[in-house]
Parts: sequence; C-alpha cells; structure tokens
Amino acid sequence: MRMASLTNTSILTTKAGDILYERCYGDLFDAVACARYLVMSAVILVTAILCVVRIYQLHRVRHGALHHYFIFYSSTFCCILCLVHWLIGDYAQLDFLAQWFKLAAYLFVTHSLWTRAHQTIQTDKLTNCCLLPGLLLGLIYCTTTVILGAVMVTNYQSACRALEWVMMSSAELLIVQTFLIAAFFISKRLNAISTVEIVRTSQQRKLWGLVIVFEISAIASFSYDLAIRILGEKYQTCQEIFSSEQWIYSLVYGTFMIIKYALPMWAMLAALDAVPTLYRADEDFTESFHSTQSAVGDRRNQYIPRLFQSLRRDDS
Repeated sequence: MRMASLTNTSILTTKAGDILYERCYGDLFDAVACARYLVMSAVILVTAILCVVRIYQLHRVRHGALHHYFIFYSSTFCCILCLVHWLIGDYAQLDFLAQWFKLAAYLFVTHSLWTRAHQTIQTDKLTNCCLLPGLLLGLIYCTTTVILGAVMVTNYQSACRALEWVMMSSAELLIVQTFLIAAFFISKRLNAISTVEIVRTSQQRKLWGLVIVFEISAIASFSYDLAIRILGEKYQTCQEIFSSEQWIYSLVYGTFMIIKYALPMWAMLAALDAVPTLYRADEDFTESFHSTQSAVGDRRNQYIPRLFQSLRRDDS
C-alpha cells in the first residue's frame, strides 16, 4: 500500500510540473491552463449544439442529401470527443479519434462535391472508378493511422511528437486539395448557368468561402504537426518545445485547436443548409434555389442558394 501511495504521489508530482497536465482542479490547477480549457470547451460546446440543431433540421425537413447527415453526425461526435479530451486530459487516443471524425466529415463533403462535379467533366468513369473507391480508401487510411496512433502513443508527455499526427494532417491536406479541384469545376458550371447575378455571386461566395476555410485549417494542422515533429527531435518532452511556459503553450495550442476543429465546422454550418425534399430537382451537381416566401404576388421573394443541392439545368 505504501509503495502504491509513493508511486501515485510521484506521478502527481511529475504531472504538476508539466504544462500539458495542468488543469482547472486539484494539484494540477493553473489559472492560464484553466482559462484555455474553459474557452476551448465553450467554443466546441457551442459548435456541438449548432451541429445537433442542424441534424434536427435535416431530419425535420427530410433532407434528401445523405452526405449531410454523415457530415454533421461526424462533426458532432468530433466535438464531443474534443470536449471530453479537454476536460479529462491525458488521453491522446481521444484526440486521434476526434481527428478521425473530422477527416470523415471532410471526406463526405469532398465526395458530395465531386458527385456533383463529375457531370461537368462529362464522364461516368469518374464516379465508378474514383469517387466511391477514393472515399473508402480515405476512410481506410485514416482508420489505420488512428489505430496506429492509439496503440503506439502511450506517453502523453511525448505524444505531440508522434509521426501519426503528421500522417493525419497530410491526409487532411490532400483531401482539401481534391476539394479545391472539385470546387473549380463547380464554379465553372455556376458561371455557365443563366440565373440571377446575386444568386450566382452568393453561390460562389459560399463555395469559395468553404474552400478557403478548409485550406487554412489544413495548412495550419500540417504546419503545426510538422513543426512539432521537427522540433521534437531536439527535446525529450513536449513541454520543452514550448520552453515549459504555460502562457506560450496555451496561446499556441488553444488557437490551433480552434482553427483545427471549430473553424471548419462553422464553415460547413454556414454553407450546408437543410433543404426540404420538396425542393430537390434532379441529380445535377450544383445547388437548388427555392423561394422562402412563395405566396403569390409577394414581392419580397428571396432566392436562397443551397450548396451541394441539385439545380435544374438552364442552358438557355
């Protein structure tokens, strides 16, 4: 019993001196670390609530695009895992799993856009030979990397230097580049459609806004993981990379987590709306436009663009 007590005391002493373990409670309390976790948890909790609301809206209107359900369910699970990880701490496995759900959402968004974009390229071989296999290959790669990370990373003090983080962020960067290519074809199609200029402008703004946010998040993730991996070669623990200064670690890590997880979800919430099945037209690759005020003679009718929904072709 005394040996176990001494061991536990030694572990607590080690944790108390490590900026990665400092929390809002007990012997591990630190004001700066506590403020960081409260801000991060509040941001991700609000994001999770918004994702749950969007899921409810999708079911309520019987939204026709299955991709959207997968996207926001994955985003919700990602938020929950982040929240648990930040409150409990010390478990890199939770972070790996949260990253998996984030990349799953990315894959479904990209697959959804390419499903629409393939008609611009005018080839069915893309759908049969690339889209579904690409989605499955991406999920298999991410799953394998997460399993490797969960098994190989056992020491939380050096978990930030794991190669698996670079593997995950590089996969994210690749997914985003394929998303960018699909966005180019969608944008080309939007410019060829005869419709109201303000509608087309709104479409383009939503599409490229999503692309820009994804690029920022992906580049930030890859740059951070690669930099930590390189700097980690010179140090034995993660806290040494940040000069064992809690305020430096909190500023860098807190900002990075919001850019990595919350920012892309905000972009998807803004771009991917819940559209009633009634307004779905055919299986074209762009959005459906419908009036939110359809009363006859109402001059206030507004046409709202819905990204990744179908649109009747207008080749006139």
